[in-house]
Amino acid sequence: MRTLWMCGGTQRRHQCLACGHRHASERSLVVALAPTGTDKFHALHALPEGERDLVEPLMVLMIGAGTLVGAVELSLRPLHDLVDEHGPPAVSLRGLTFPVFSWLTDQAGGYAMHLVAIDQGDVRVCFRVRRRREYGLL
Repeated sequence: MRTLWMCGGTQRRHQCLACGHRHASERSLVVALAPTGTDKFHALHALPEGERDLVEPLMVLMIGAGTLVGAVELSLRPLHDLVDEHGPPAVSLRGLTFPVFSWLTDQAGGYAMHLVAIDQGDVRVCFRVRRRREYGLL
């Protein structure tokens, strides 16, 4: 995802690194549901406390020994839009509290970048993880 800062606000352009498909539309914009801050996890404060307590362990599980790249975002995009954009998920964990999906979006050297989406119900909790290719669930 590339971000352009313009006078009228943030313009996000999504590009799948596998197929090169690009789009920028109202449906693809990430909705800012929480006040901005310097904390990478500030968007989680927009979730109800009970749901936040269920999402945080899933995030820790999916980040594992990797590195969180950028901030956690809440998105109103339906899951099928992510599947249309990136193809079928490389990892799909459905036996947990909320289903978790992961797409491989980039590989460079010994590292890989993954887009992770936790389907929380009305919104998707999305974040990117960079990790070594040889390790972990992703």
